[in-house]
Amino acid sequence: YIFIPNIVRLLSVTNNHILEVEQSLKLLAFSIPIFLLNQLWMAILEGDEKFPIVNLQRSIGSSIIAGLPALFILIHNNLVYAIWGLIIGRVISLVIAFVIVRKEVIEARLFFHFSTFRRLIFFGGWITVSNIISPVMVYFDRFVISSILGAKVVGFYTAPSEAVSRLGLLPGALSRAVFPRLSNIKDHEDFNTQLKFSFKLMIAGCLPVVVLGILFSNKILYLWMGKEYADNSSVILCILLVGFFFNSLAQIPFTAIQSVGKAKITALLHCLEIIPYLCLLYFLVNSHGLIGAAYAWSIRVIADFLLLMIISNKCVGRHRRAI
Repeated sequence: YIFIPNIVRLLSVTNNHILEVEQSLKLLAFSIPIFLLNQLWMAILEGDEKFPIVNLQRSIGSSIIAGLPALFILIHNNLVYAIWGLIIGRVISLVIAFVIVRKEVIEARLFFHFSTFRRLIFFGGWITVSNIISPVMVYFDRFVISSILGAKVVGFYTAPSEAVSRLGLLPGALSRAVFPRLSNIKDHEDFNTQLKFSFKLMIAGCLPVVVLGILFSNKILYLWMGKEYADNSSVILCILLVGFFFNSLAQIPFTAIQSVGKAKITALLHCLEIIPYLCLLYFLVNSHGLIGAAYAWSIRVIADFLLLMIISNKCVGRHRRAI
């Protein structure tokens, strides 16, 4: 909230819209606690593995959050009105979440436990590091492409990249379901059994999508974006889909490591990966153009998967034996 004027200047907003954008960002700042509280209450249900209820709440909440800004824009064509629609949508979503978890929230009561607070801050802090670095590694390739090859060709990479990013909803949903199950397992053999089952489930869910995507990459892009994109982006889509498969598998060891409270390890791994990845990206874009960017991303996620598997086998196994 304090630095919003600086953010607006950084975004190079035109003079006619500065006030409107500042007001909108200030309103958005107030929506952050509402969003976080909603996430917290939904995490209670995820921890209890009540995923049908979670999906129902998110489906209703997402529809309201997407629909109200559009409705408010129809009333008054102004960004501030759209943000008000978003905030009201988030409040309604929060109320729905509270109605669902009110029993658990009321029974838990409010009290401060320093030891638990300290563990949450430490664990959450390392997760935040991962959540900051991961988007940088996902989206920085577009800036490198624009800088080296020019902005006019970025779209040929962005289209397949965005398509692959949307596919990430599938492994993301599975990893969220696996996390509470792995966290609650104490027996080493049961843990390994659940881990193997999770890998099989991930492969069964993602491999058909990848195979079909590679086989029909040209047709998919032709129907979606037209002939020009089909000619220029189909190979890129195939390379990214291979990376997507390994990135999906990486969700399992990543979740396993975090389920035993070792978020620091995954965060440090991401910190170690970023510089080599950016160097590889710069080199391959210079030498192979857009296809080089796709290769760089896929090589990075494959390396990430292999490293996470090694780390998971060592640190998770040691932790379970200690239990």
